[in-house]
Amino acid sequence: LERTLFARMISRYGDDVAALLSIQYRMNTTIMGWSSRAFYDSRLEAADSVAERTLELCEDPAANLVGDTLLAMQAPLLFVDTGGLALYREDEDSSAPDEDCRGKKAAAHAAIHQSRANAGESRFVVHYTKLLVRCGLAPKAISIIAPYSRQVERLRLDFAGDTDCQKAGLDKPRINTVDSFQGQEADAILISLVRSNESGSVGFLADYRRLNVAVTRGRKHVMLVGDAATISTDKTLGSLYDYACEHGRVVFVEQLLSEEGVVPPDPSAVTLPQLKPKAANKFKQARETRQDKLKDEVEVRQRIEKELKTLSELGGRKEFPSSLNPFERAVAHDVAASLGLMHESQGEGMQRRLCVWKPGYESRPCSGAAGSQSSTKATASSSHMFVKPGENDEVDDVDQETPLQAFERRAAALLDSLGLENPAAEWKAPSKEEVELLQRLVYARGLSLAETGSGKKRRCRVEVEVPAASSVGAGQT
Repeated sequence: LERTLFARMISRYGDDVAALLSIQYRMNTTIMGWSSRAFYDSRLEAADSVAERTLELCEDPAANLVGDTLLAMQAPLLFVDTGGLALYREDEDSSAPDEDCRGKKAAAHAAIHQSRANAGESRFVVHYTKLLVRCGLAPKAISIIAPYSRQVERLRLDFAGDTDCQKAGLDKPRINTVDSFQGQEADAILISLVRSNESGSVGFLADYRRLNVAVTRGRKHVMLVGDAATISTDKTLGSLYDYACEHGRVVFVEQLLSEEGVVPPDPSAVTLPQLKPKAANKFKQARETRQDKLKDEVEVRQRIEKELKTLSELGGRKEFPSSLNPFERAVAHDVAASLGLMHESQGEGMQRRLCVWKPGYESRPCSGAAGSQSSTKATASSSHMFVKPGENDEVDDVDQETPLQAFERRAAALLDSLGLENPAAEWKAPSKEEVELLQRLVYARGLSLAETGSGKKRRCRVEVEVPAASSVGAGQT
């Protein structure tokens, strides 16, 4: 049940049944970047109208809100590391019954599923929210998200009990769990990650879909407060911390909130926490593993780009093996589109292969794909081989066609096949000459051609009216 029907269809049929809405109009590029890299194979783009938006905050020297401190608060992505300090450790649900009252098995189950809170993080979020308002951000522009309902309750109590918050109009800010906040957005999103423990347990935070929703709610600024050592034991959570180190800002919690409850005058003078040797080694190894994986992914993209650039220059067709993993397949589709190459997946199940060819070169079934014929001369014997026109020993009449003639023949056959079982046909990124040819073919058959987009995103579609099921057999007894 954890895997949706849509996810199963994408896994089996890929881009043939799904289209990614790659341009988003909500958040700054830096906020978008981690989600794009972790979940969408780096295919998301930020619209120009939102790509560089950040908070416009004013200095407040009296509160030490100047220099690097103010720059950190204006950063699109800010990670505040609690460093495993005792003050910022999580606490469990004290209302749960003792182990002796319920048995060891029940106790183990409750330990996994019980709600959590973190009083230290709650106090920090209240403090940080007041800093934003003091620098000129409107209270209504701020929203707070926590993964646990107990932390939501803790936050609401702390805001309601703070006299400064009451004066600033922050006594009832918008605070919710991830599920309750889905579909909403705000200029500044503050996220309390809650989990901080010596065992490195992240529990509920491992639900990456919820984490993705939380991070992508912010338009201009996302602040996460949490224990980097704890969350880095998880690959995806750790990648968020790595991304913040690389593209955002990372500060130690006491650089924004001292023991006296104020912003220190010189954050750089604050002593940073030191992990215990065992924890430090575990933290280092986990990060090195993630960095190695990221390096491998970069190398995959560079390799595919090199191969397809050769195809773009020399022409012909390339067939990728069915052993491509989802990331490699998505990269190949993305690179092919960026180079103006045609690309589609052919076949089903374990035999599904990705074929890429230069416009003007006829697409033929991949070897091993459903419906492919052994007599297809343009099919490469090796899954990584390029196939160019004129390389076959034998040439039939079809091979004598020009690319535009071949396109016309296939388009005419497809249009003639439209009917009850095949009511629509679509062409992706046709050239200007091909569009004109389609218009002529469609007009001759009394149909209409719908055109959308332009350039590489141009689509041409033809649909025929299909009689309703109830009208089939009308008039028969």
